[in-house]
Amino acid sequence: MSGKSGGGSPVVMMGGDLQKPLNLLSAISEIQTIGAMEQDASSEINSKFLSTLFRWDFFSIGLRNSLLSGFVSLFLTPLSLGVFYKLIPVFNDTHISLFDKIYILFFNFSMSIGFGLFLSKIKESYVGSLSKGMTKSLLGGFALGEFIKITIIFILFNWIYLQMSAKNIYHTLLFFKTHTDTVPFVKNMNYVKAYHWLMSFRNVFPVSAVLVLVSSILVIGIPIVSIAYFAYKQKKRISNLIFFLT
Repeated sequence: MSGKSGGGSPVVMMGGDLQKPLNLLSAISEIQTIGAMEQDASSEINSKFLSTLFRWDFFSIGLRNSLLSGFVSLFLTPLSLGVFYKLIPVFNDTHISLFDKIYILFFNFSMSIGFGLFLSKIKESYVGSLSKGMTKSLLGGFALGEFIKITIIFILFNWIYLQMSAKNIYHTLLFFKTHTDTVPFVKNMNYVKAYHWLMSFRNVFPVSAVLVLVSSILVIGIPIVSIAYFAYKQKKRISNLIFFLT
C-alpha cells in the first residue's frame, strides 16, 4: 500500500493492505507493525489510510474486551470481598491471614493490571499519525467500555445494597420458612445465622463498586501514562540531540 507524503513523494508500506484485527492481540500486533513502518519511513504516512471502518474495528475490540472484563468483575469482586471479610469460607475455613488478604486484593485487581500492562506494550509504536490513530481508537473503545461497566455495576451494586435491607431480608427468610414444602433446600436452614450473614454480606456491594471503579482507572490509566511518559522521553531525547548538533 502506498500513500503521498507532505512533499509529494510516495511512501510504500511493505506487507500489503491494513489487516482487520480479529482480537486484542492482533490489534496490538497491527499497531506495532504500522509503528515500525512509520519509524523506518523517510516521510510521514498519510493518515487517510485509516478509514472510519478500520477505526471502528479497533474501537469495537477495545469496547468488547472492556465489557468482557466487566462481566468477570460483576461476579468476582463481591465473592473476593466475601472471602476478605471472612463471610465466604475457602476450603471450609474462614480464618485468613494478612498475606491471604493482600493476595485477595491483588487477585481482584490482577485482570485490570494485566490488561493495562498488555495495552502499554504499544507505547513504543505511538510514533506516526497512522499508529496514533489506531491506538486512540483502541483505547477509546476501552474507555467507553469502562465507563459503561462502571455505570452499570455501580448502579446495580448500590441497588442490591438498598434492596437487602433488614426488613426485606426478614420477609424473604420468613417466606422460605413458611414454604419449606415448595422450597425443600431451606428445610434445615438456620434462619438466624442466615439473617446475620446476609446483613453482613450486603456491605460488600458498595465496597465492590468502589473497587470496580479503581480497576477501571487502572485499565485506562496504565497505558495512557506509559504512552505519555514514552512520548515525553522521545521528545526530550530529540531536543537534546538538536541542542547537541547546534
